[in-house]
Amino acid sequence: MPLTDKELEAERIRYFRQFQIQRLQQTYQDFMEQARYEKACAFFFGDIYSVEDTEVRDQAFETFTHKIRKVIGGDIERCLKSMVALQHHTLALDNLLLNQLISQGAAVGFSMDEYREAYLRCDNFRERLNQIQELVETLSLSHRVLRRFGIGPGLLALHRFQEMRGEGLATGVLVRGYRALSPLKTIQPLTESIESREMAFLHSIYREHP
Repeated sequence: MPLTDKELEAERIRYFRQFQIQRLQQTYQDFMEQARYEKACAFFFGDIYSVEDTEVRDQAFETFTHKIRKVIGGDIERCLKSMVALQHHTLALDNLLLNQLISQGAAVGFSMDEYREAYLRCDNFRERLNQIQELVETLSLSHRVLRRFGIGPGLLALHRFQEMRGEGLATGVLVRGYRALSPLKTIQPLTESIESREMAFLHSIYREHP
């Protein structure tokens, strides 16, 4: 029995997201296999650069920061806002890319060659450069803020309080970030690799078709 239009759209989105997750996991497999970076990579893929729909999460961020911005401090507020801005930018670029794949007739199980072709046809090199920079800056900011001395106990207490209220989504992200990033004295090896590898991927696509 053929899929309905709605079912086909859902299947396209599922495969598209899984394809991107797999590309990222392959690109950063060396970091994922290192014990000290394992949690940082999980935070990177799951929270900083999520390919999932984060509309509910982002709304929770905005509600949380609006309510207690005077309590949480400016840096944490900037950290959350940076995550939301990055996610909005990523979602817009991904929607454009998915629509391009559809318009060029790519099947649900499209190949890397078709993906690269659609990436090029989107013709948004500058926006992709900006996205990479936003990604690196957001991860660096998160590391700097979440490993600050004394921040852990306060975050954990705040998260427990928010959970009791049924509003622990935003603080849950902060706690995961704290647990993933605070043990690392420096995040630079990871951020430098993200920047260089994503730039290389982008340039390789545009270099193929000058």
